[in-house]
Amino acid sequence: MKQTIKEALAKGADRGIHIADDQFAQLDALGSAKSLAAAIKQQKHDLVLTGLQSDDHVRTDGRAAGGMLDVPHATIIMAIEVDGQKMK
Repeated sequence: MKQTIKEALAKGADRGIHIADDQFAQLDALGSAKSLAAAIKQQKHDLVLTGLQSDDHVRTDGRAAGGMLDVPHATIIMAIEVDGQKMK
């Protein structure tokens, strides 16, 4: 997980957060999405980029978390092109 955050920061992310909780293993995808959304909501953000699954194989749903926050969101990002204020 730490390596993934380091790579995202090296590629230009403003910041990365690692949420660790022993209770995550007990959650289903919706429960983990709610936890992610609660943690992200505390951050200043306008876009949510997530992976598909964590390194420890806890099911996460970044798409659901982004939807709960009502902000643009994407998973499994392969490349990003920035043109002014627009991203593709």
